[in-house]
Amino acid sequence: MAAPDSLLPDSVRPPAPVVVVAPRPRRAALVPRLSVPAAFVAYGVATLNRPGSRENALNHETREELLETFPRFHTRLDNYTRHAPTAAAYVLPLLGVKGRYHALDFTLLYLTGRALNDGLTSQLKKRVGEWRPGPTPDQRSFPSAHTSEAFFSATLLYEQYREQNPWIGAGGYAVAAATGTMRMLNDKHWLSDVVAGAGIGIASAEAAWYLYPWLRRRLVSPLARRLVLAPVAGPHMGGLAVAFRP
Repeated sequence: MAAPDSLLPDSVRPPAPVVVVAPRPRRAALVPRLSVPAAFVAYGVATLNRPGSRENALNHETREELLETFPRFHTRLDNYTRHAPTAAAYVLPLLGVKGRYHALDFTLLYLTGRALNDGLTSQLKKRVGEWRPGPTPDQRSFPSAHTSEAFFSATLLYEQYREQNPWIGAGGYAVAAATGTMRMLNDKHWLSDVVAGAGIGIASAEAAWYLYPWLRRRLVSPLARRLVLAPVAGPHMGGLAVAFRP
């Protein structure tokens, strides 16, 4: 009969089992990733136009400098550059650059983040009621939706291709920054609107990137197993048939 481990001398007693605690998955990385966009949003909120504040003066001084330097500036390019990083994310695979997700997953990821981004932006516009700086103002200036969408798509582009080439994401952020600058040059937004919009866009993309693997396991994969897609062709019609298996 073997002696209990507690009665054995230390020289022959078996070592205590080593408990290895596995590091938490990338969920733990979400908080530091949200620190920068949270700082952007906090700055935007702190610098809203309030009479008599220094932040109010900074918004107005920035606007005056831009209008004085570029008095005749006007462009509609910002309506298109906000979509440019998303378009690049779909074009790059056609050029042989593979991202972390294939097209269907990336589309579902994009839709998840876009719903979050649009919801946050529209709710803040309604609740804050900031007047626009231009000649035809309304109370939907804060935050900048163009800038928010541009930085949202730029962040998705960066996350999708950062393992292949981080300069792809850098290009997306450059386009997003140009979009925010054009919104101010067009006299559509204050500096605080643009900075906060950038923060909301980045945060929405990072949250979607964090949540999508869970959504894919719980919702997308079970649904995909129940869907049947089949092409349909006939003398006067063509298309795709969708069937759902219970």
